[in-house]
Amino acid sequence: MKAGDVWFNPVTGMRMVVVQTPRETGGQSMTVEYALRPHTGRDAAPAHRHRIYTERFDILAGRAAYVCGDEERTAEAGETVVIPLDTTHIHPWSISDEALVVRQTTEAARPDEATLSAALVGVRTGFYLAAEGKVDAQGRPNPLQAAVIFNALLPDNYLPNIPLPAQRLLFGALAGLGRRLGYRLTYPRFDQQEAAARMA
Repeated sequence: MKAGDVWFNPVTGMRMVVVQTPRETGGQSMTVEYALRPHTGRDAAPAHRHRIYTERFDILAGRAAYVCGDEERTAEAGETVVIPLDTTHIHPWSISDEALVVRQTTEAARPDEATLSAALVGVRTGFYLAAEGKVDAQGRPNPLQAAVIFNALLPDNYLPNIPLPAQRLLFGALAGLGRRLGYRLTYPRFDQQEAAARMA
């Protein structure tokens, strides 16, 4: 992955541009910009928490709703949303008749290139699987594929309502089964497609 790479999910209509990769920052942060069609994106990611990351969402266009802690809030173009460490949240989604454009920066409390990169790779895998028709109507991949991706993000990224040790056992077992069946965090063909897109 490189800055400038562009991904598009034909199922959800979400478009994402890589602005800065974890490798470029020594694992300190990563930045992407994403665009959502009007009134979409609520189910792009489930509620989750980050143990060592702060996330900043700069609203560049449109109007958004998001969840921080126990509250659903809104933000307008020109405003910035900050999600503190270890806070349950849902990323901003569109709630207006205008496309929503957001610059998302994830900053690590300590350098963590491996997990930040895995998160970015997992997002890319979801986009490419959608382009291949291998997701459901909400853009979600096969549960075992999802488990392989999510397990790569534990324990620094986790769901809020299940004890973390239970998540590690559950997703570890599902990911192990998924890998035995051929599911991976990413696939060589995606690297090849991305390289071809850069040359186009």
